[in-house]
Amino acid sequence: MNAGRVGLVLGALLIALLAAEGVARLGEERWAPSFREARGAMEGHLPPHPYLGWEPVPGRRVEAGVDVRINSIGIRGPEPGPRVRPRLVATGDSSVYGFGVEERERFVDVAAARLGMEPWAVAVPGYSSLQTLHWLRLRGDRVVPDILVIANLWSDHSVESWVDHELLATPPDGRGLWWSALVRVLHYQLGVRRGARADRRIHWQRAGARPPDGPPRVSLSEYRDNLEAIAEWAEERGAAVVMLPFAHPCDVAGCRVPDSFEAYREVQRSLGRPVVEGRDVFRASGLPVDALWLDGIHPTAEGHRLLGAALP
Repeated sequence: MNAGRVGLVLGALLIALLAAEGVARLGEERWAPSFREARGAMEGHLPPHPYLGWEPVPGRRVEAGVDVRINSIGIRGPEPGPRVRPRLVATGDSSVYGFGVEERERFVDVAAARLGMEPWAVAVPGYSSLQTLHWLRLRGDRVVPDILVIANLWSDHSVESWVDHELLATPPDGRGLWWSALVRVLHYQLGVRRGARADRRIHWQRAGARPPDGPPRVSLSEYRDNLEAIAEWAEERGAAVVMLPFAHPCDVAGCRVPDSFEAYREVQRSLGRPVVEGRDVFRASGLPVDALWLDGIHPTAEGHRLLGAALP
């Protein structure tokens, strides 16, 4: 085949690929889950997502008597925009999301106001460290931190009817060919479409449901690997990393902290990054359990204030 024909074939192939990419971009919302933005609507506010398990629907609503706004990337807060100030980002579940407290009362917002930083809580009710890692790989470059506070704990330690590594499809890492809508659509359609139809509501989303018996959602070894990967993701982008092991009510009440819970906190302490001990912060306050927690898991506004004053 002469050079002219080779050029003609390559040109035709390029045009075909560009056309396919254009069609994929136009149809991605129909044919694949969103990689860059949250979307959708269903009963409740946490529709399923194959790479994240579930994600909040953008919009405003009232949760536990508090006004909540969910932005286009599926986290509580304003729309992400150009960096104006250094960013303080915290990761976790509803205890970081700020269940039952105003947005400005969350510990990440309290700390950011004190430090002159921009606060972001990469936190969704029920999110484990694996879900957080997937979220960062999909959307984290929209809110690249200067300081990252890793506070994933309660949901990793919890027990559900699944374990996370079996539930979640592996997402793209944001590099290589993942910029292409065609690649994203093909990956979803050929690789993970079946899993996207699974019912992924956790037990507290079902009326009258009780937590099942079984292993924790994320094993200790997986937890260590996930936290290390989250930390490395941030450090590759120039961020400092701080670990925040949350307090358990027994730390304040004087009862025995469950060995399993303590084991997860020990993982956080062992990763070689600075640690802010939630246990020590709450003990030093001298306040009783009901002044620090709404329900034994979620901090009160005062609990958040104390944590925010201790960071970073």
